[in-house]
Amino acid sequence: MHSHGISHLDLSLENTMIASVDANHIHVKIIDFGLARRVKSDQMFHDRVGKIGYMAPEVCMQCPYLFFFLYVYARKEYSPEKADIWCLGVMLFMMLVGAPPYQVPDPSNPAFRFLVNGRLRDVLVHWKRLPLIPADALDVMSKIFKPESQRISMKDLRLHKFVGLSDKTTTDDKADALNLSSPLVAQDKNR
Repeated sequence: MHSHGISHLDLSLENTMIASVDANHIHVKIIDFGLARRVKSDQMFHDRVGKIGYMAPEVCMQCPYLFFFLYVYARKEYSPEKADIWCLGVMLFMMLVGAPPYQVPDPSNPAFRFLVNGRLRDVLVHWKRLPLIPADALDVMSKIFKPESQRISMKDLRLHKFVGLSDKTTTDDKADALNLSSPLVAQDKNR
């Protein structure tokens, strides 16, 4: 998706579906491209979009009541790709732990504060979930839950041992990525 210049901006468990299951794989499809945008390389965004429980700290910064608390992330623009990656981290956390890391990205919430400060392990220890998390999953989440400038790239995420995807994309995957039916993506084409 990102390799085709598209950022979803609303990745969540609610916006994914299991497409098929075979002996070795579960194939997942991303749905609801209503907020998706075509983006140029290194293009930055200003809009606050997506589900608040999945939002990256830099996206939440578009919400005035958080501005004074998240001074580390105080910016007026953000990378849509890096915001999508944070959402994937929240999704992975929820699948492995069975609960969201936070309900609302609020600095008064200790779990959120620990997460944005690189203390994922402390959250998992406190919740008594660390023994349930595979080492590779902990490593990839630790690389996702970082400040935007230090967050893992999508290319490196795909190649991470826990994810195990190659850079090879099937023809069908390319066709699916380019054949998006979102009216907003179509609208962006005309700009």
